[in-house]
Amino acid sequence: MLKGSCMCGGVRFELTGEPLGTILCHCGPCHKCAGANGSSNLVVNPEHFHMTGEVRDWTRKGVSGQDVVYNFCVVCPTIVVVRPASLGGPLIVKTGLLESAADMERLPPRVELFVKDRIDVWCERSSDVVLKEIA
Repeated sequence: MLKGSCMCGGVRFELTGEPLGTILCHCGPCHKCAGANGSSNLVVNPEHFHMTGEVRDWTRKGVSGQDVVYNFCVVCPTIVVVRPASLGGPLIVKTGLLESAADMERLPPRVELFVKDRIDVWCERSSDVVLKEIA
């Protein structure tokens, strides 16, 4: 079972089944909420997703013209779940919210979306980058 939470811990979730897929998304909205290298996501069956805590919704139109609803913590305000109507039911959960780094390693992205908007210098590790264990 996968478990996770928002940054403050006020919203928690469990996933009782395996994800339907793993996605790295480079769309404009994902750049805005996750950074220049895009957003890592789990696609999950809503029947297997159980969330506790108070969330607020924000809705925008996706490229499909259909609604994309974001559920975010009312305190911190971490985006916990994204509900794109265009998927017809499955939910998107941010991979970085998982409690276990081992689970994140076990679930690498299998699909990249909006690669036309991918900013390559932020997605590939360069030998010129200084690597530090902590800030």
